[in-house]
Amino acid sequence: MTESTVKEANPVAKKLRGTRSILMVSLGLHLCLTFPLVTFLIEDGTIQQQVYMHLASHFGKYDIAFIGDSITAEGFVWASKIGAYNLNVWNYGKGGFTTEQIASYANLVAQKRFKFCFLMTGRNDGITDHDSALRSYKECIDILQTLKNSQVEPIVTLMLYRENERHSRHVDEYNDLVRKYCILNNISFIDLNPFLSDGNGLRKIYSKDGVHLRDNAYRIWGREIHRVLHEKRYL
Repeated sequence: MTESTVKEANPVAKKLRGTRSILMVSLGLHLCLTFPLVTFLIEDGTIQQQVYMHLASHFGKYDIAFIGDSITAEGFVWASKIGAYNLNVWNYGKGGFTTEQIASYANLVAQKRFKFCFLMTGRNDGITDHDSALRSYKECIDILQTLKNSQVEPIVTLMLYRENERHSRHVDEYNDLVRKYCILNNISFIDLNPFLSDGNGLRKIYSKDGVHLRDNAYRIWGREIHRVLHEKRYL
């Protein structure tokens, strides 16, 4: 190979190496961008939530938080349910959590200074009489005060009935106390029981097991949340 041929080959080799590098970078970006989208097609809500929360931790803003027990947790990717198509909606719901345990996540939400925090408490507190309803109410108020003191706007979802609710009178007592507090302190609240329940408690068409909700119930809940956020000019 002559010297002139080598000189001609070098630019070609450099160009090929450059093209190969561009292709590798393009492939890497393609995988990074499409993998989450493919994952969202998986029906497993837990996986969807894990992917969403991972992306939110890198690219999202602290706008909306959800705290509560398994009923909140199983909303999974709340952003899609409330019509907020961004990475700014965080689900901190935990299965089995009592109001006292939910308070730890209220502290986290307060520290991160979210704009809004959707809260539902009481379902795992064992409310069976006046004293237990009053105790749970006071714990809920402590959470609301924690959020308000950090300029996080709380939005309460009142406690849901179970199917064939045995303690509906005390659930009503708890909800009435929370409702009155919200009205006196200008806190927005959502009552899903008129939509999801009848005289026997949570209706079977909205319940998977007597306590937890089906997708059709989450659609109603998401609609009510969207309405509240629209009134607050967020959506």
